[in-house]
Amino acid sequence: PWLLVFSLLLLHVGLRQDVTTPVGRGFLIGHLGAVLLWQPLVSGQHKVSVTEMVVFALVASAMGMWMSWGLSLLWTLLLAGMFGGKLFLHSSARARVPYWLALGYLVFALIGLILPQLLPLDERPPELLGYLVGWLGPLLFVSMLVLGAPRAEPRGPAALDFVGSLVIMLVLGGVLLGALALMFLTGVDYLPALLKALAIMACGLALLGWAWNPRQGFAGLGLVISRHALSGGLPFDRWLSEVADLALHEEMPEPFVAKAIEHMLSWPGMRGVRWEIVGQGADAAAAGGELGQHTANAVTLSHGALQVTLHTRHALTPTPLWQVDLMVRLLAEFYLAKLQAQRLQAFSYVRAVHETGARVTHEVKNLLQSLDTLCFALTQADSGRKIEARELVMHQLPVISQRLHAALERIRQPVVEDIREQSASLWWNALQARYEGQAVLFDSDADLGTLRLPGAMFDTVADNLLRNALEKDGGVSLRITARFMTNEYGCILDVEDTGEAIPAERVSALFVTPIASATGLGIGLYQAARLARAGGFSLTLAENRQGCVRFRLAPHVLQ
Repeated sequence: PWLLVFSLLLLHVGLRQDVTTPVGRGFLIGHLGAVLLWQPLVSGQHKVSVTEMVVFALVASAMGMWMSWGLSLLWTLLLAGMFGGKLFLHSSARARVPYWLALGYLVFALIGLILPQLLPLDERPPELLGYLVGWLGPLLFVSMLVLGAPRAEPRGPAALDFVGSLVIMLVLGGVLLGALALMFLTGVDYLPALLKALAIMACGLALLGWAWNPRQGFAGLGLVISRHALSGGLPFDRWLSEVADLALHEEMPEPFVAKAIEHMLSWPGMRGVRWEIVGQGADAAAAGGELGQHTANAVTLSHGALQVTLHTRHALTPTPLWQVDLMVRLLAEFYLAKLQAQRLQAFSYVRAVHETGARVTHEVKNLLQSLDTLCFALTQADSGRKIEARELVMHQLPVISQRLHAALERIRQPVVEDIREQSASLWWNALQARYEGQAVLFDSDADLGTLRLPGAMFDTVADNLLRNALEKDGGVSLRITARFMTNEYGCILDVEDTGEAIPAERVSALFVTPIASATGLGIGLYQAARLARAGGFSLTLAENRQGCVRFRLAPHVLQ
């Protein structure tokens, strides 16, 4: 603190010698140089140019020529703000002592030496106040040297707490101007006016401090201003709350992103939003949408699978741009988490199906072995008392064994042989025979002579679609149509019914994840879609409206 004390000592001598005299101005110029040494304006590695030296010389000359008590008041206020700004940068109480003492001296200098010189002669306080400040200054300087830090702190980059400095300057300026206003408006003397101004400022600061951080659980000005500063004036915290609530109620990734982005349109200055989700993995497809209108000010942000283009009335400044970039990043993470949860749920369903199938397969194998043994025993029996029973059993057991073998083949996991091709004509005739007597209309105008298709895969998909249609609304007054067509790419199967349309919130989950229904676990469509993809086909919802719900199985090149 030696340099700090030296600069304040020069200021003190200059004020005592009168800043309007040549001697006082000379001390103030020396004080300015000491302050620049203590708080340098340029770094040590910077080479000062001739122009900068000329500017500094002009400033020092102007101070020496036109220095007055009014300029001294402004400079002392600025110096008080500088010392006050240093207070907030030190964690050690010992290191803050010199700045507290320096700030105290400047306050006393403002009250006892500078401000009285700006008053008329008949309004000035007694000279005793100036003498007290004159003797108090050296005492504070000695205290700064004794109570300051035991050794010099490492010199780092010049730093100030700008907000703290500004607050201290405003408080001191308010007290001084308030004292002057009370003197001229109420006619009281200097010291009573100063005490009243201090009391008013203290009450105002106490009230502001309570409003800044109230104890009764209210929000407080501190929280409101902090939120406003962090959000750049945008309702960022409200949007986060809406997205968090939306994440709890919306399970599907794409609808969640669409609804979250829709909330952005309520932001001030936002005119339009366009987003696109690039599919991740074999089961995901590209999705996107657009809301609002286009403007000349557009910014595109991309994180992960999510790409968002924002159209605003004015170009985004750095703080709002940082906010929306953080929002897009959060949405991308939410989307990825929900997509992984969806895949995990689908995997859980598939695992449950496989485990159930394994148990059923084991039971069927045991039953099949028992039936084979019984069939062998009965065919080898030679008793004459049960000839008719043996003949009946001999006739039925091979049929039961054949059916159990067929059930076992259907339960096991599909392999390449399950999608082998067969005659389209035979498959179409067999499908009509299976649903003979059901409320299903079969229609085909294709030439099925030499056409071939993967029969097992078509059987699985067709059975699933037709059973769903027959179970829909109990099958009452529904017209169900199975239509078989061909083109240059291959075979196309449409299954259409005249029932209720599928709800919009369930459409996006079709073929992507199992959907529980009133009649089952909803695994059929999911498994049928996976089997179709394995065979080079795609199962899609071609039309969905009241009175017409149509599913289509077609070669993948058509989708």
